[in-house]
Amino acid sequence: MGESKPESMKLWERGRKLGAGGYGFVSLAHPLAGHPLFLPDSSLQVVMAVKSAKYATSSSLLRERYLFKKFSDCPHIIRYLGCDCTYEEDERFRNIFMQYAAGGSLHDRIKSAASRGTRISEIEARDVTECVLHGLRFIHSMGYVHCDIKTDNILFVKGKAKIGDLGATIKVGKYPGKIIGTRNYMAPESFQSGDYSSKADIWGLGCCLFEMITGVKKWRHMKEDEIHKIIERSRMSDKAQLFWRKCMVEDPEQRWDADMLLQHPFIVDHPPPSTTAKQVSKIMPASSNVEEA
Repeated sequence: MGESKPESMKLWERGRKLGAGGYGFVSLAHPLAGHPLFLPDSSLQVVMAVKSAKYATSSSLLRERYLFKKFSDCPHIIRYLGCDCTYEEDERFRNIFMQYAAGGSLHDRIKSAASRGTRISEIEARDVTECVLHGLRFIHSMGYVHCDIKTDNILFVKGKAKIGDLGATIKVGKYPGKIIGTRNYMAPESFQSGDYSSKADIWGLGCCLFEMITGVKKWRHMKEDEIHKIIERSRMSDKAQLFWRKCMVEDPEQRWDADMLLQHPFIVDHPPPSTTAKQVSKIMPASSNVEEA
């Protein structure tokens, strides 16, 4: 679906708002008759996510559209579905359509688990981490850095984790010294000097993994013995700990990349077939240190 004339845009209707930011806002979108994604059987109807911005200030959407199209071959990144322009309440908008993540975000899952006094199981944390690593490997192979890997930007489609929101994604070395991203997930070299290589995304992924397994987000300024106590309470496995520490190496040159991490025992050593679903999905009780994302 390419960019169409405003007067032809009666092919979809805007649903409830999902979120907003400096770029504009995101809503649900429902295809109508005549739209290529419309299905006559309403019980099978497709729902899309649409990111919209006022036309005059929509350059960031054009850039994000370019990146979604560029990364469209990767199944671990939210899929781009098209774009158009519309007039709504006498205002012109540019819209880009994306695959809707009905499963919500990783942030939502962590928060929901905390509200029940539980945490995400290590098995699920590993599966999420593996999916994100595949997505990052693809992005990095194209010469880009996502720059904002965090729990809000890891989305679930049919139970599988996908990378979303390419608004901060840059070509490696394009904006030296510029601070991009979310501080709690930023690599030391990024918030200290605005240095962004592919290794910056790996740090962010490590932060997400720690948050999934321990339920703790703000740990960066804790002493090592405090961090060790959190890990002990969470019963994080040795493999998970070793993997996490490979992500959190201060020197980006020594930090592992996505290819190396995909070969780590935490990722490749799956539980034996005899392990029951109940054992695999068991979630340990959360400690009093659990923080909302």
